[in-house]
Amino acid sequence: MGEILAFTRMLDHSPGFEYHRHMSILLRNLARFVAKKAAADPRARELATRAAQGAFKEAKKIARDDDKARAAGRAFRKALNSIQKD
Repeated sequence: MGEILAFTRMLDHSPGFEYHRHMSILLRNLARFVAKKAAADPRARELATRAAQGAFKEAKKIARDDDKARAAGRAFRKALNSIQKD
């Protein structure tokens, strides 16, 4: 949980990466909620781990691509389609 809170604080203070104040608070609260759920429930922990690994793989693909905006759009569409299937 400490890593998630450190990440959300980084979003608040990093130059060139500015969120509106209320959006940062929303992200921090969402990260805190997910961390608490994952800590309390083994099934939720497994799902959170798999989701984080999938997000990491997609982030690596986006970072390697020449057209990062297009790669990010494809990743977003892929995630949206997987959510709509469920």
